Amino acid sequence: NRWIGQAVPADIFVNAGSRLADMTNMPLSPALGERIRAIPGVEELDLVRLVRIPFRGHRPMLLSLNLETYAKRGRPLLLAGESPADPRVLRHYVEQPWAMVSENLARRDRLKVGQWIVIPTPTGLARLRVQSIYVDYTSDQGLIVIDRSHYRRLFGDDLVDSFEVYLARGAAVAPVRSAIERELGDVPSLFVLSGQDIRNEARNVIEQTFAASRVTELIAILVAILGVIGTLLAAVLDRTREIGILRAVGATRAQIVASIC
Repeated sequence: NRWIGQAVPADIFVNAGSRLADMTNMPLSPALGERIRAIPGVEELDLVRLVRIPFRGHRPMLLSLNLETYAKRGRPLLLAGESPADPRVLRHYVEQPWAMVSENLARRDRLKVGQWIVIPTPTGLARLRVQSIYVDYTSDQGLIVIDRSHYRRLFGDDLVDSFEVYLARGAAVAPVRSAIERELGDVPSLFVLSGQDIRNEARNVIEQTFAASRVTELIAILVAILGVIGTLLAAVLDRTREIGILRAVGATRAQIVASIC
């Protein structure tokens, strides 16, 4: 729950083809951002791009966003290093090829703060400096986060997977959401969701995942119970004559049960 709260900080999310920004959504033109910014009540907009890249034998996700906006609005669960939420550090993230990496990626590849990593791009190999490690569950393969300006320079890609909309103080989500839907009505397969909708969606995915593990737990418990019952039954059958003798000499049922269990 803490991670969902910090990973989904925006008031409204605009995606196409998929309710969540993932590998199944349809990338959008950044020009749509100007149409969204012009809607009354919209204070700030972040353009997010999410792609998979090959890295050391697996395929983590590379997330690009406006780190200045994220620094003001997001609340990363930092484990090590310097967060862009610190204004003194933010400038270096924007000017230098600094990256945030998820804990699962850092553990898998033994990455440390200050280490340089190499990723393939259409313009050749690019070096990124691991400047912080934080908690993130977006992908089991891991996540690398860089500023959008670095992504556009390295990949020559200006598309957007998700527009994250932040509202002005006092603006209500429902009317702004309706205004965005009207303004972008010409965009096919568009999803305009509130931050709460996205958080609920993420929690539902997690609940479905844990539901499968709970079924496994119930099966294990059932097998264990059947094993105990079978063991007790075998003990009773093996001691039938002994139990009969004990009862004949005056043993009570409670004493018999205590001797078996």
